[in-house]
Amino acid sequence: MTNKPIFIWVIDQFGSPQQTLANYNNDIITKNGFELRFWDVRGLHKGWYKQNKNFAYIDTNLDITMFSALEDIKQSITQLKKEKRDIFLLLSGKIAFWNRPFIKLIETEQLTYGVRRNRASFYDATTGKSSSKDAITSKTKKIINNLYSATLEAGIIRLGIKGPNFVFLGTKHDQASVNYPVSTKSIIYTHTKDYDRYLNSEDVDESLRNKVVFIDQYLPYHAETKHLGLNADLFYNEIVAFLNNICNIIGTTYIIAAHPAASVDVMKKHIDEEKLQYGNTLELLKYCKLAISINSSAALAAIICKKPILLIKSEKYHNSINNITDILAQKLSIETFLIENEIKKQSILGLLNNSATEKTSLFEEYIKQPLTAQKLEFDIICETINTHFKQLLQ
Repeated sequence: MTNKPIFIWVIDQFGSPQQTLANYNNDIITKNGFELRFWDVRGLHKGWYKQNKNFAYIDTNLDITMFSALEDIKQSITQLKKEKRDIFLLLSGKIAFWNRPFIKLIETEQLTYGVRRNRASFYDATTGKSSSKDAITSKTKKIINNLYSATLEAGIIRLGIKGPNFVFLGTKHDQASVNYPVSTKSIIYTHTKDYDRYLNSEDVDESLRNKVVFIDQYLPYHAETKHLGLNADLFYNEIVAFLNNICNIIGTTYIIAAHPAASVDVMKKHIDEEKLQYGNTLELLKYCKLAISINSSAALAAIICKKPILLIKSEKYHNSINNITDILAQKLSIETFLIENEIKKQSILGLLNNSATEKTSLFEEYIKQPLTAQKLEFDIICETINTHFKQLLQ
C-alpha cells in the first residue's frame, strides 16, 4: 500500500470540464509525490444535475469520481481516512448555496483544503473590456453579482465556514474573486498562467530571432470584431506596409504571430506564408527586437519578456478598437502610433532603447510578486502543501 499524500482536484465550476482538466499539468502534481484524483461535485447543484445527469467524461485516463449526493462524499472521505494518508483538496470556485454543505463537510472532517484563483486578466483590468458580447447582459450580470456579493457580506453563506488552509492567488487582483473567509497568513502568491508559459517556453530557431513581431488579432475575421466591418485586404496591406517601414529603420525583418483562431488558408490570402508563425507567440516575443500590436492581450507577454512595445491605431479602425488601444497605452505609459502618420526614425530607435518597457510596477501588480519563487505555479502549490504536512508531523 502506498503512503503517498492524496491530491484531490475538486471540479466545482460550471465551465467546460475538459477545459478544467486542461488548466494544469498533472505531471507536476505527481512529480511532487502526490497521488492525483478528481472529484466532480457539480452534481450537488440540483439544477445542473437535472440537465447533465447523463454527463460522462470522454477519452481520459484520469481518476475522476462524479458526485450528486453529499452522503456519497461522506462515504468516500471515510474510506480515504482508513488509508491513513495525508489528504489535500483544491477548489477553484466560490462559496454558494449549492456547495456550502460540501465545504462545511470537509471542514468538519478536518481535511486540509485550498482555494486557487488565477483568473485576473491584465488585459481586462487595464482596458475594462468585457468578454461578453452583449453589453446589456453584462450590466445585468454586474447588478446580480453586486446583490449576490451583498448577500455574502451579510454572512448568510459564509456563516460557520472557517475558511481554507491556503488561498493560492496568481496576483493580488485575484483576491477580489475569493468569497471565503480568508486569513492573511493563508494567502500564497504564485503568478499568472502567462508567467508559467514563459517559464516553460522553448528557444526558437536563430532565423526567427531579432525580428519585429506583429501580434495579429485577426480583427477582420474574429467573432468579436468582424461586425465592425474591417476590409481584410486593406487592413493587412496597411499592416504589411507599416511593418516594412519599421523594419527598414531598424535593419531587420518582420514576423506575424498569427492569432490562435486564425485560419491558415485565410491568412495565406493576405500574408506571405514564410512571414506567418502559429502557436509560438511568447517564444517569438522572447527573442524579438520590437513587439507591435493594436491592443492584443499578448502585450502582457511582451512585458514578461521585457521587450519594447509599440501600439498602433488607424483612422480606418472603429472607435471601439482605438479606444481600447489608448487605454492600454495609458496603463503601459507608452504612446500610440497612428499608422497613417510619417514614421520618425528617432522615435523608433528611441523606443528600442527604452528600458522603461520593463514596467516593474505593472509586472509586480499583474504578473508576479517580487518574492514569489521562480517556479511553475503548481510546483509552488505542491511544495506548500508538502511543507504543511511535514510540519503537522513535528
